[in-house]
Amino acid sequence: MNYFFVAIGLSLLILGGEFLVRGAVSLALRLKVSTLLIALTVVAFGTSMPELLVSLDAAISGSPELTIGNIVGSNIANILLILGLPALIAPIVLGYENIKNYLILIVAYILFIIFSLNFEINKFEGIILSFLLVLFLFNSYIQGKKDRKKFQSISSEVNSLESSNKLFIIIILLVVGLLGLFFGSDLLIKGAIGIASDFNVPKEIIGLSLLAIGTSLPELSTSIIAALKKQSDFIIGNVIGSNIFNTLGVAGITSLVVSIPVKKEIVLFDLSIMFLSLIFLVPLFLLKIKISKYIGILFFISYITYIYTIFIYDKNL
Repeated sequence: MNYFFVAIGLSLLILGGEFLVRGAVSLALRLKVSTLLIALTVVAFGTSMPELLVSLDAAISGSPELTIGNIVGSNIANILLILGLPALIAPIVLGYENIKNYLILIVAYILFIIFSLNFEINKFEGIILSFLLVLFLFNSYIQGKKDRKKFQSISSEVNSLESSNKLFIIIILLVVGLLGLFFGSDLLIKGAIGIASDFNVPKEIIGLSLLAIGTSLPELSTSIIAALKKQSDFIIGNVIGSNIFNTLGVAGITSLVVSIPVKKEIVLFDLSIMFLSLIFLVPLFLLKIKISKYIGILFFISYITYIYTIFIYDKNL
């Protein structure tokens, strides 16, 4: 039954995320917002909703250990997996227009790691993270108004439904998407907790692997679609934006409900992997190196190695 819950929960998360992203992008296009801004904010928020609802559900259900694993694991998956797999389809260009948001993400990571050093993220720290997210959104909105020339049709994300711009269709997409995410996250948490109990696997590891991969599927699907359309800006914006939402929003909002415990092993190992995977992009930005098929394979192998390591060595969580 636990596997059934996980399967149905993941399916609802994927469908819910798809509907939410389509509805959100339709609304953004209706407002004539640029592609990069859509990816950084609207799509990133939509594809990060599974992480948020799963983390909130875990915290409310009395399993906050799943939350830190979900946040850190999703951030790692977004860099190594969500950038790695689309690169197998088409090279990903790290444009200079993304550097500012990349630096913002580095600062968010550093702050998140500092807060984790006392082995929990409390309500006060959650307020700070949430406030910084609001500042990021406001800055993105201002930047979007200055950069209207980047506005273009995202045909990969917006087909006949979106192009019609019918407000009631947009509302239906948003409502159905949110309902799918709500019920999907609840079933996924129940199934994940059950599996962790059956196999005596620490909840943190379930969060770092099963939940992280599951809640990152919306990012993967949108990035693959963007890769097929050779929209590098969209892919990079989606990944950076999603990780900013995870680090500031998911951690911030969840810790307002209940403090998020952070095991020492996660601070020493997983947070290091999370930060190093992000820093690995620095030379690619500076040297204007595309994320080619070979780099994509390297990213993918690195992620598989990470997952293998946390399961084999268990890290005594």
